Amino acid sequence: MKFIIGHLYWLELFLEGSPEAFRNVYFDLSNGYFVSKERIMLGYSHFGAKHFLLGSDTPYGKKSLELTLSMIKSLDIAEDDLDKICGLNLLELLDKAEPDRVLTE
Repeated sequence: MKFIIGHLYWLELFLEGSPEAFRNVYFDLSNGYFVSKERIMLGYSHFGAKHFLLGSDTPYGKKSLELTLSMIKSLDIAEDDLDKICGLNLLELLDKAEPDRVLTE
C-alpha cells in the first residue's frame, strides 16, 4: 500500500523516522500557497526526490499550478530530480512507462 500526503502535511513527524520506514509514503507539493521552498528542501534532504509529487490543488487558489511549478523549478536540485517530482514519480507510482522528459522543459 502506498500513501500520498497532501501539502507536505505532517512532514516534521515523518522526519523523525528513517526514510526506509516510510518508503511507501509520498508527499504532494500542492500548492505554492501552502508549501514553502524551505519545507520542500527539508523533506528533499531527508527523503530524496523519489518521494515528492507535483500537485496542483486546482481549482483552488488563483494560478496555483503555475505558482507550484514555478517554485519547484526554482529549487536548487538536479534536473533529473525535477523531472521525477514533476511527473516521473507519479508515472512510476501508477506503474506507467516513463517518457523522456516531463514538465520541466
